[in-house]
Parts: sequence; structure tokens; C-alpha cells
Amino acid sequence: MNLPSLLERKFYVPEETAVHGNIMSEIKGIIGGRVIGDINVNAALVIKKSGTVNGNIHAKNVLIKGKVSGNVYCEGRVHVYKNAEVDGNIFAAESIIDKESIVMGKLSQLHQGDLSVIAEGSAAMEPSTDKGTMHIDKSNQPPDKSVQTRF
Repeated sequence: MNLPSLLERKFYVPEETAVHGNIMSEIKGIIGGRVIGDINVNAALVIKKSGTVNGNIHAKNVLIKGKVSGNVYCEGRVHVYKNAEVDGNIFAAESIIDKESIVMGKLSQLHQGDLSVIAEGSAAMEPSTDKGTMHIDKSNQPPDKSVQTRF
């Protein structure tokens, strides 16, 4: 590990640790354990393969390698990796869904200003999906396998 990565400010929920309650942070977060509650991060959030979140996520960018049961609201990019699971809707400027991941919910593109309306509790707001950006990564899989992502 190099010095800049050691000095980077971030919070971490390690494996074999459960947090019951909401998390609010201005710095990057890494979830390796279990969070039962909402996460509101004004930075990037990583859900490791061992991590699970039972609650809504609000963040600038989100990388999901584990499991999320709740909606994901993201100003930037949400990347759902192979074998990751999201049981909820994803609202993001850009969504990348890898092959063999599972998303059981709706994908919607956020436009500038949409996230602040959602954060203020406007449940009626439905971001437009007509111009959404979604990538399905098939590069590391044989072409004869079907995409297992559910929408």
C-alpha cells in the first residue's frame, strides 16, 4: 500500500460487523460488513463482495460488488459488478450493469438537479428513462451466454 492511499480519508465497515442505523458521511465509504439502515455519503461508496446493505443509498458514485436491498440514488455512476445483487430501483446519471449481476427494480437516469429533489423527499418524482445510459459488460463472457440481469 502506498502513502497516498494510507492518507486518504474514508470510513470502513469491516466484515463480521453489523451497523444498525443510518450512516451519514462527507468522506468515501467502504462497506465490507452489514448495514441495516440508510447510507448518505457525499462522496464515493463501495459495497464489497462481502458487504450487504438493507436500506437506501445516496452517494456521488457507487460500486456494488455485494448485495443491496433498497433504492440507490447517485449523482454520478452506479456500477453493479458480476454476481452482485440489487433489490431496488437505481436512479443515476449513468448505470453500468455487468453480466451475471441481478437488478430487481427500475433503472432511471438522473439529470442535473434531480437528486436534490429526491433527497428532499419527493416520492412522486420519476426521473426520465428515455435518454438513460446503461452499459451491459459482455467482454469477459462467451457470447452464447444470456444476460442474467433483470429489470
